Amino acid sequence: NGIRCKNVISTTGIILARILTPKDFGIYSMVQLLSFFVFMFWNLGLNAAMIQRKEVTDEHSHTAFTMCLAMGVFCFFVAWFIAPFLAIFFKEPSVTLLARLIGLTFIIYSLDRVPSAFLNRNLHFKRIGFINLLNPFVYAATAIPLALFGFGPLSFVIGLIVGAAAMTISRIIMGFELFHWRPRFIFVKKAAKDLLGFGIFVTFTDVVNFFLSNTQKIIVGRFFGAVELGYFTRATNLSYLPIKNVQTNVGNILLPAFSNIQDNTEKIRSWFRKFNFFTYALVTPPLLFFSFFPNEVIMGLFLKKGLARFSLTFLI
Repeated sequence: NGIRCKNVISTTGIILARILTPKDFGIYSMVQLLSFFVFMFWNLGLNAAMIQRKEVTDEHSHTAFTMCLAMGVFCFFVAWFIAPFLAIFFKEPSVTLLARLIGLTFIIYSLDRVPSAFLNRNLHFKRIGFINLLNPFVYAATAIPLALFGFGPLSFVIGLIVGAAAMTISRIIMGFELFHWRPRFIFVKKAAKDLLGFGIFVTFTDVVNFFLSNTQKIIVGRFFGAVELGYFTRATNLSYLPIKNVQTNVGNILLPAFSNIQDNTEKIRSWFRKFNFFTYALVTPPLLFFSFFPNEVIMGLFLKKGLARFSLTFLI
């Protein structure tokens, strides 16, 4: 189901690429940079910390919910304040409204971090897969009609908000039914310390990954404009698609699986080696095919030959 979820997102992106202009994609990419940056600090790694812990008490779950919601509201106001400056930096006035709207997702996602962690901890991957499918399907059902009616980059943002709301509501309902969990505004200092002890390292990793992955986008958007950034973003997304389809989904399974054997170092190393071999065995063939036939792939999917030179660069 994780692969299906990624395929729905990819198909939606291809359809939107045929409807919208490269500038629309570029403007949305500018907004995404703010969203990705704030998201690094929004969760504080609490979701991963709850999955990793051997034992999670009510104090841990209620403290995590309280902290996540507080950070979600805080990050919404941060995005609201930063949005005009982001528009000035990229010289695109429309970025202000889009960035402020996308800030709503920080509050929406903060509501389901605890039930999401419970689902992962208990290895309910079939249920997780079906719930996760709601997001791209609702996103597609919202964004594509809006794009056809001329909403431009606003189509992405509204689709993202509606999709996030649908998935969050589903996770909360599942948490109520399976784990009898009810949100309570409780903060226990010791529980927070337990969770942040692991979560802070996850946040640090996210910060490093953000700058490694997005520095080029910041430079392209600032000095070359929204059109070039649109081409650049579509090319990088397409180039990274094979490995993201595999690595992201398998990685989500490994975290709760490793938490159950975290004292067995040798077994963890063995699983990790198998994971790497499995990943490269699956992604190498499509990457090689795309390297040899970039123009055919791009023209077949997007009818935009100019993307091929960007995509081939990232594959190399």
